[in-house]
Amino acid sequence: MHSKNWGELLESWKQSIMQNEFVAGMNSFFTSINIIFLILFGTNYSLSLFMFFVIVFWIFFLFQISGALRMTSIFSKGVSWIIAVGLTIVLAQVRLYSALSNLLFNNSFILNANAWVGALFYVGIIILLVFLGTVNKLVEKKLEKNKELLEEEKAKLNRNVLDTYVGGIKKGMDEN
Repeated sequence: MHSKNWGELLESWKQSIMQNEFVAGMNSFFTSINIIFLILFGTNYSLSLFMFFVIVFWIFFLFQISGALRMTSIFSKGVSWIIAVGLTIVLAQVRLYSALSNLLFNNSFILNANAWVGALFYVGIIILLVFLGTVNKLVEKKLEKNKELLEEEKAKLNRNVLDTYVGGIKKGMDEN
């Protein structure tokens, strides 16, 4: 196993998994609806680790963009998701996710390394994306909490101003 490099291992894995009837059927179905993959992900469908990472990046950016839009408080949650899907598709069409995946796969260190080094590298990339997503979610929650506190302070201030006006009107009416 140590004599096989990462690329050979992936090709061997693909050949063995394609022997499964269900996987072969899904692969055939996805190949037949390739236009959807071209529109959503900006690349042709293929049963590959490259395509897996294109989809991982697509989902990652979808959640990050949606969260960023919700943090601005300009858009509701539903509208944020719709805009995020649109922006994520635009990024796919400019081939951002393909470029990021190519960057991962055109690294000669990884391609020529032992299989376990390559596996650790790709697992590390997924862990990094999960970590960044978690940090973004924490920041989003903190900003949301700050927004709620600001709204509570504003409501309290408005009540005080209203009480002052009502008190002044009441006092003016009592004097007459």
